[in-house]
Amino acid sequence: MEASEVLTKAWSAVQESGVPESLYEVAFREAVALVSGPPVARRTTPTASPVRSSAEAPAESAQSAADVDTEALLQRFADESKSDVIELAEVFFFDADGTAHLNVPGRKLGESTAAKAKAVATAVAAAHYFALDEPAVPVETIRAECVRLKCFDGKNFSTQMGAAPGTVSSGTGSTRVLRVKPSEIEAALRAVVSVARKTKD
Repeated sequence: MEASEVLTKAWSAVQESGVPESLYEVAFREAVALVSGPPVARRTTPTASPVRSSAEAPAESAQSAADVDTEALLQRFADESKSDVIELAEVFFFDADGTAHLNVPGRKLGESTAAKAKAVATAVAAAHYFALDEPAVPVETIRAECVRLKCFDGKNFSTQMGAAPGTVSSGTGSTRVLRVKPSEIEAALRAVVSVARKTKD
């Protein structure tokens, strides 16, 4: 199941569950776990890809075929965005399915919830654009990362996404995406990385 599909299903489940908004984060986390199965271990720095034995069980071999080389993905991100790979590794990590995440706590991405959410949007959109060659990222993917980083404001989220630096909002509802502005995304990414690295513990 694609990451965007998992996130969409999980968010729909939370909304339909009727839980109070104050419990959205916990409910969403549980819903993602139920929809996607066991979580993938977080990777904070690029490491060598594990060598898999040819004697592995067929099921595991099938799973490994779907995994991506996160080290190579990070290197491609750095090359395409003209950024330092070590600096990017301090701010980003990728799951084995290619999903991009931030290593920095949400509270350190800006002074306000709006600033934090917009920084997350720019960062995730840039990761998809430069590392995955995807010019658009589902807003639901960004919503999930904002929830994870505790900078999700349900009432104002839509407006915040429309103002994320280096991107433009397109579509409506569950089909809404953020498309990068090729002429602006590189500078916008550098600004987010700079803020994130200056505020890391």
